[in-house]
Amino acid sequence: MEAICEELNHIEGFQYEEIENLHHYPLHVARKVLRVLIEYACSVTNDWPMSLARKEAKKINKDWLKCHFLEVADLSIDYSDDWEYRRLLELAQLTVPQLIPDIVERGIHSSNEEVREAAQDFSEYVQTEAEAT
Repeated sequence: MEAICEELNHIEGFQYEEIENLHHYPLHVARKVLRVLIEYACSVTNDWPMSLARKEAKKINKDWLKCHFLEVADLSIDYSDDWEYRRLLELAQLTVPQLIPDIVERGIHSSNEEVREAAQDFSEYVQTEAEAT
């Protein structure tokens, strides 16, 4: 937890405790904060920082997040890496599920077969969930 908090607190006047008010910060600051959270939620293999980043990302204003999530994710993760791609899908499911089709679309055309499989699997899972509700 310390590493994430410390990294967030070093972003131009942002305070970790202010995550719920991220949408009130200047855009360049808020996008840096979101980038840190996406990177921890998608790139690390240690469960604790990944879980914390996901928990904090869920606190961000949903309307703001919908507007900025994909653009920041595009700068934050490697779409050819199946680990990062799967974690991004999971993060989107927790925070902005309406963006999942866009993320699936990015993976469907990947040169990495495992990424394509993940996109297909997740697309089928989401479709099954939607039919069940």
